[in-house]
Amino acid sequence: MNKETGKEPKACADSLLDDFALINRKAEEHGLDDAFTAAAAPSLKAVSEAMKISPVQAALLALLLERSGSDAASLEGIAQAVHCGKIQAMKYLDDLEALERRYLIAGTNRDLSDLLSFTRQRDNSGSRVYTVPLDVIKAIRAGTAYRYTAYNNLTPDDFFETADNLLDAFTSRDIDRRRLDMEVKNLIMANRELAFTRELKAHSYGGTSAIVLLVFSCALLRDGRESIPLKTISVFTGGSFARRLQNEIQIGNHKLIKDGILEHDHDHGIADTEYYRLTEKAKETFLADVDPKHLGKLAGKSLIKADAITKRELFYPEKTQRRIAELSALLHEKNFGPIKKRLAGQKMRNGFACLFSGPPGTGKTETAYQIARETDRDIFLVDIAETKSMWFGENEKRIKAVFDRYHSLIKSISPAPILLFNEADAILGKRQELGDQRRGPAQTENAIQNIILQEMENLDGGILIATTNMTINLDKAFERRFLYKIEFEKPDAEAKTAIW
Repeated sequence: MNKETGKEPKACADSLLDDFALINRKAEEHGLDDAFTAAAAPSLKAVSEAMKISPVQAALLALLLERSGSDAASLEGIAQAVHCGKIQAMKYLDDLEALERRYLIAGTNRDLSDLLSFTRQRDNSGSRVYTVPLDVIKAIRAGTAYRYTAYNNLTPDDFFETADNLLDAFTSRDIDRRRLDMEVKNLIMANRELAFTRELKAHSYGGTSAIVLLVFSCALLRDGRESIPLKTISVFTGGSFARRLQNEIQIGNHKLIKDGILEHDHDHGIADTEYYRLTEKAKETFLADVDPKHLGKLAGKSLIKADAITKRELFYPEKTQRRIAELSALLHEKNFGPIKKRLAGQKMRNGFACLFSGPPGTGKTETAYQIARETDRDIFLVDIAETKSMWFGENEKRIKAVFDRYHSLIKSISPAPILLFNEADAILGKRQELGDQRRGPAQTENAIQNIILQEMENLDGGILIATTNMTINLDKAFERRFLYKIEFEKPDAEAKTAIW
């Protein structure tokens, strides 16, 4: 202690690194026996005091710091380094777990069966490989004690973004189930005032239910995916526990089902026991404080804000210009509201489906953007490629999820955004004959088109714009459902002059 200031002197960074190096070297020479303790005593004391850990934990941390990121940073590697058997080294498991709880080391399991194991049995610990996190290394280099940064006072957006990052880290095997549990628990405990965490407490949902609900919530907020297969949920629960959870969900005995938080997805009115989704009740309560205006941030690039669209001057032939101006006027909220009421009064669907057709390069897509900007409507852009899957039956669920997402946006954002199917030829073409050679693909394409046709009938105040280069391939059923059609012709002489 400094006699003049009465304070403990700050540890020297280089000295602390030297202490770690000496501890590692002496441990390799003597093992973790009494001779090692005597030879490394000053350094053990310095590291223990600086990192607020026991001498044994200081020795283990030094050994792992030297081997961090390699297969040698494991229980087996420690045993080899200190010249003892793996069984004898198991006496250090409690200390390794203590270092993990302090976030001084991070452990992952070597193989997938261990990674997905829900249980925390000791026989899995021998296969764990440890790393020393970068923040810990920075603290050691600075000669200061490491303090774990908690997830305190996050906004709802940041809360779900953090949760999404944790789930991604788990699926990419950067963290294991144990670390995921710890991080999610800390995330929830540090943000008790949020609607999601309040509802967890109100329903008395434990760690596994919390993770399941985070999987559904993050998928919905990130990319608008409402329907999730049970096989995906099992990745985050794992092992025999996953099978039990799947069985309880499928027969309706799980608390999440009984409480009306999760429900079966539906395929043409029939419950699909392989796919599940959050109920409207769950979205209204667990996601109550997610600002609809921030959904674009969470949903990636799918939601394009009206005020983020750059103004561009476009030139068309006179007939096309007149039709575009008319449509833009109709879609202004002051005009669109009365139009919806009149349609409803005539018992007609009050959704508005528009078709932009014409050769490539005539401005169809950019016109949709400019109409959105002028009418202050966001654009929910559908990436056709992302609605296609190699798995049979998955395409239909993806396209259904697009419309489910859009209906949620209509309820939460005013004025209603525009649902834009750009280059929609691939999904709006003529329906296929179900011959023997193409029964599988044709059946899938027809099912997708039937879903879109049904959803166009039920837009319920929404606005759909589809662009296509080839109207000759358009199915007659789609043609009848577009209330407003604009044909984009190639620029005439007057338009070309204006462009130049």
